[in-house]
Amino acid sequence: MLPLALALLAATGPGPVALTAPGPAPGPAPAPLVSALEDPLDDLATWVERFRRGQRGYGEPNDARLALGISTARGVARVDGREGTRAAALVFLDMHAAGDAVARSGERPVEGVRIRNTARVELQHLIDEDLARWLASEVLVRARVHSNERRAAACTLLAERSGRQVQLALTLCAREDDEILRAAALAALAGRDDEALHGLFTGILTSEGAEAPPAVLGAIQRHFAEVRLAPGSRAERPFAAWVAEHLGSPSWRSASLAVALSHSLADDLCVPLLLDALDLWVERSEAGEPVRRMTNDVTRALEERSGRALGIKPENWRTWWAAVQRGEHTPRIDGDDGVNLTLATFFGLQPITDRVTFVIDCSGSMADPALTDREVTSAGGWTRYDEAVAQMLDLLEGLGERTRFNIVLFNAKPDVWRSNLTRATPANLRAARLWLVHKKPTGGTRLRQGFEAALGLKEGALELEQLEVDTLIVLCDGETTDGPDWIEPTLQRLNGAAQVLIHCVQVGPLSDGALELLARGTGGRYVVVD
Repeated sequence: MLPLALALLAATGPGPVALTAPGPAPGPAPAPLVSALEDPLDDLATWVERFRRGQRGYGEPNDARLALGISTARGVARVDGREGTRAAALVFLDMHAAGDAVARSGERPVEGVRIRNTARVELQHLIDEDLARWLASEVLVRARVHSNERRAAACTLLAERSGRQVQLALTLCAREDDEILRAAALAALAGRDDEALHGLFTGILTSEGAEAPPAVLGAIQRHFAEVRLAPGSRAERPFAAWVAEHLGSPSWRSASLAVALSHSLADDLCVPLLLDALDLWVERSEAGEPVRRMTNDVTRALEERSGRALGIKPENWRTWWAAVQRGEHTPRIDGDDGVNLTLATFFGLQPITDRVTFVIDCSGSMADPALTDREVTSAGGWTRYDEAVAQMLDLLEGLGERTRFNIVLFNAKPDVWRSNLTRATPANLRAARLWLVHKKPTGGTRLRQGFEAALGLKEGALELEQLEVDTLIVLCDGETTDGPDWIEPTLQRLNGAAQVLIHCVQVGPLSDGALELLARGTGGRYVVVD
């Protein structure tokens, strides 16, 4: 067997190295160098398996074994042409799958996401039209040869690829029973404007509805957020019927999903449904039910269609719609100011909710001084943390006693105030203030752990029956210990079912992008303050 260093030389140098003995006349052309190795990809495949098992030392940053394995795989692809590219792609797909499995387990999510993203970068360097066709015709359809996890990774890689063969193979995977494979295929298909796919997503929605796995619901929601159903199309009638039924569901999460999906319907069909839903949710709110978030969801959907901000009063919206039908207004024009439920804000945010959890950074940087117009009597000065606490309590007072809330502080680990949401009564606000003033900012910024504590995740799994909150308000200095890579896959995996809205406040100018991703990924607001 040739030394591995020679294989790497072939991979990183200007071209294959001839290993013939020197002489006056050249001999026969040598075989590709990497092909001379018995199993040139075996070391990387072994590394992937040991990482998946959680073997100590595998998956750490700057792991030299991983770097060497990746270099070898690159060499195989470079020197051995089409067959080498395919062989390397299979190992990288398994690496992607292993990282994804580790991230989903909840035990090492950051390491898992990092390894999965590393594999994805390598695969994106390899993929071309030939490899895409081969993945579609070989990996996706040959279930007896390729594992479901490998096929799911291939689905992810093909998300940006078009063509009938790719779409057909992804559709076949989307109809299989394996939850991970199915969700990956649907995510890869989401947003493609194709009548057959609209029918596929609608069929899953009408047959499984809110009982579908969270990742499947997330793919359905992303699909209909990006497409409009053609009036009179085959999917329109059953899709509209599902939306109409669930806009008034006793479950606010099902209703919130229906509001999000209604984006795909034409105005003439959708607006009357939204008007009826607003009547219902305002009535429930006036009866004392904690559904302020739902009145806001429906109102926002009407605002997006109309260009107007008419508040939550159904009669205002019915007057507007009647005028539109008479031809007196167009559906989308600049409009009036809305009606705010509270004059209080949290760093400029005015969340409309009555079930909220605050996720507040309590790391060392939150002890930095904060500018304020408040009368400060503290001898130690007024800090970022002090200002966050003050604005949070002011907002809760403004939201009123019907609002239920909780607080999660995070630094090196999360610190949760109560096990359940608590009404914002004066007594409970005093108790919260007392708890908060005894906490001192220190340590790192593990936002991910604070987020998981706020949702009550157990080993990365969401327990919907225990989840009361409908809105998270996150405040952080912007530079987190775990970085942003965990956010997108976590939201795709969970929030299709949770339907939690996340608003984020970044304190200071520095950011790793985590807060913006959290807000944008759920439809929340993202603000930056000094």
